[in-house]
Amino acid sequence: MDEFENKKSEINIEKSIKSKYIFKEIFSFLSEEQKLNIIIYNKNLQNKFDININYYIRKSMKYKKGKRDGKGKVYLISTNTLLFEGDYLNGKKNGKGKE
Repeated sequence: MDEFENKKSEINIEKSIKSKYIFKEIFSFLSEEQKLNIIIYNKNLQNKFDININYYIRKSMKYKKGKRDGKGKVYLISTNTLLFEGDYLNGKKNGKGKE
């Protein structure tokens, strides 16, 4: 089992697949939300798919004001309505907050 886990960390999909077409073909089997969750922390994949932060904002129809850790607010883009105000930890809602 240890051998498999060591190999798993050595696998790099970007080195083994170089074509944008093949990447898009592989990712076509995933939903849009799953793709964005995979790509959000990988700058190289964002560049291959031509995705930037504005794309994420348009897809979610929300924007965040505040820090990744600490207090923050989430607003709806179309009406600037406050959706959530509260604490964040590692970029996700945590602890007390108002919906």
